[in-house]
Amino acid sequence: MDGNSFLGHDWWHGGWDPSSNVQHTNALVQAAQTAMTSPHQHDRASAQELLNAFHEHADNQLQCGFFLAKKDAGYPDFIRYFGLQILEGFITRKWRSTSQDARNMVKAEIMDFAVSGLTRNANMEPLFIIQKLAYIVAQIAIREWPQRWTNLTGDLVQLSRQGPSQWTFAVCALRSLHEEAIALDSSADATRNSELTLGLKEVLVSILQFLSSPMRQAPELQELPGLDESSLETIMTTSLGALTEYMDLVPLDFVAESGLLSLFCDQLHHQSFRLYA
Repeated sequence: MDGNSFLGHDWWHGGWDPSSNVQHTNALVQAAQTAMTSPHQHDRASAQELLNAFHEHADNQLQCGFFLAKKDAGYPDFIRYFGLQILEGFITRKWRSTSQDARNMVKAEIMDFAVSGLTRNANMEPLFIIQKLAYIVAQIAIREWPQRWTNLTGDLVQLSRQGPSQWTFAVCALRSLHEEAIALDSSADATRNSELTLGLKEVLVSILQFLSSPMRQAPELQELPGLDESSLETIMTTSLGALTEYMDLVPLDFVAESGLLSLFCDQLHHQSFRLYA
């Protein structure tokens, strides 16, 4: 496969609309499919060269990423994941050079996508799709939160009410936020690490209340549209996993006084949750 033979050497320029420029969108999808699935090394290398050019030079990465990743576009899940990788690449490569107004727009679009781009019925999204979107939010957060994204944690909790996929996304985003904050422990990132840790401590109680609410059989969870036994188990396990990440920030006396200890003990009776508890 020679990607340039499809599109010309400057195919990535011009900000073409992925929803209407079928030739360009199909070529991008074909390149992703080839890079991930072709048994031929030469074809994979050619496809990857095209994808690298797109990541480095395209003017419409956000458009393409959102378009390929959304549920109703009809692409298979591995192409939707590729769409999320495009969004992640924009954050890691171009965030510094992006204006604050544009950054605010991206943050709003990401949160809107978590509602409109993910399914809200009982057919829950694959967890790897949810986790990738959550990781993207965390990547933005370690660059923006809390100073320039003050309402992030509250927005995640509010968004979780939209369905099981959204609840799981909110949980995974909070977990990723903590993981990425802890990862910034080098001397070069020491100041930013301190800002993030302080921010997490300031909203720790509300985060713990949200993450523990499935174990408390919170009414807002029981009333989720499309909630079934399988999605409830996913929410429970991801919430318990996220809680374990936050335990390093929680004073020992708070664990007992808040009732967290008894909640964890209750889960020991359930084989599916025992390891996480």
